[in-house]
Amino acid sequence: KPELLESELLSIVANKMNFDSDGHLVSFGPGMVHTGNKNEVYQLFQGIFDRVTKGRKHAIVLGDKPNDILAMQDIPTQATIKIGFYNDPNHDLDHYLSHFDAVVTDDGNFDFVHEIFRLILENQPSHASAELGS
Repeated sequence: KPELLESELLSIVANKMNFDSDGHLVSFGPGMVHTGNKNEVYQLFQGIFDRVTKGRKHAIVLGDKPNDILAMQDIPTQATIKIGFYNDPNHDLDHYLSHFDAVVTDDGNFDFVHEIFRLILENQPSHASAELGS
């Protein structure tokens, strides 16, 4: 659903994944983002975060470890939706549910996340006024 990625309301900071011709993941690009360096990543991309969050009070955080929500600790928000991906049999699902607002299980896809973004983007005031004018 690439149209969801074209909004100026959205900025993604993620690992670059390299795939072979068969579509299998073969490596990650430089500048790996991981649980232990989220604050460093925030510092590195602070300009992007400042631009995207200026005047905004809401955020969505995606992560596959409960500590991933710590990435937002230095970013002031009034409301944050925290979506977790539970693929770790070493942790109890209840542990994830206590940290995230919603949890995608069983190596689930991004359909839930896409639906959240779609609902948010459809309900933006600029989108609503554009529909009223047509």
